[in-house]
Amino acid sequence: MSESVCAICQPEFEILERRNPCRNQANSRRSAVDRLDTRRLDCQPYKPFRIARSDAAKVAMSHKPSDNKRLARRYFADILNTGTFASAEELFVPDFVFRNPPVVARGVSEFRMAIETVRTAFPDLCFVIHDVIAEEDRVAVRWTVTGTQSGEFFGRAATGKTIDVTGMNMFRMADGRIHEIWVNMDRLAEAEQLGWIAPLM
Repeated sequence: MSESVCAICQPEFEILERRNPCRNQANSRRSAVDRLDTRRLDCQPYKPFRIARSDAAKVAMSHKPSDNKRLARRYFADILNTGTFASAEELFVPDFVFRNPPVVARGVSEFRMAIETVRTAFPDLCFVIHDVIAEEDRVAVRWTVTGTQSGEFFGRAATGKTIDVTGMNMFRMADGRIHEIWVNMDRLAEAEQLGWIAPLM
């Protein structure tokens, strides 16, 4: 008797490490992840679930999420919390892009200028990481940053006040290096804590 396989189970696609959602429900004790499709379909015997991926996606997946998480942690430890760039060539691709509105830096040179400007204003700048989540070529990091404004920042004179602000980074990585960073931080709280605006609440 020949094997019957549904269209999504063709062998020329890349294998994902999870069960076939088209598999006949033979075992009621399967996990919720396995019960992705409750319909009874002619897809016996069991075959691994496979999907097509572009060449670009395969390149992006060339490093494990755990490797990308370590790379994100190095970014905070080696660059932001020290203000040194000895490992910049190892961490970033040449056309790396950094976006933290209103700042957009293209390339390591512009990024270095942006970070040095911030660290001049806040010499004791310190990031504490709370969560790191990775999937495929993306890494999300939730953090808190503290620092005392001892120099000019965004055209405003030093206030001597301390910030304690939350934010998140989204990284795009490939081949063991950082290609893009998007930053979303609480600029409102920053402005309030520095005394630039009156507290809203």
